[in-house]
Amino acid sequence: MEETEKAVGDPQLPIQQRAPIGKSCELKNIQLSVERNGETLNQWRALNAELEKDVERVRQREELLTKYGMKKAEYMEAKEHEKDAKKKLDEAAKTFSDLKEPIEYDDLSFVHQMCSA
Repeated sequence: MEETEKAVGDPQLPIQQRAPIGKSCELKNIQLSVERNGETLNQWRALNAELEKDVERVRQREELLTKYGMKKAEYMEAKEHEKDAKKKLDEAAKTFSDLKEPIEYDDLSFVHQMCSA
């Protein structure tokens, strides 16, 4: 058929007929490329959504760690106050115990002076 067209018609006719066929193939390739790129874009969006969740979890973790650090510092300070209070209590208990013990007198004359006064 091509030979008949060449003999009868314009010599450019076969080239002009092949041009739309080539453009059609090129268009199909572009469409496939757009579809693949669309799928890739969707995959990247899904991955990005997951990463955003991870970022949020890391942010929350850092916030909790900061709060934990502050609470730990408060705890350590309270523990130090408790230690100081216990030391003072032990000292006061020892002083009280020492004051509760009976007084020993070496000299009984002192006792007689106290009783006669």
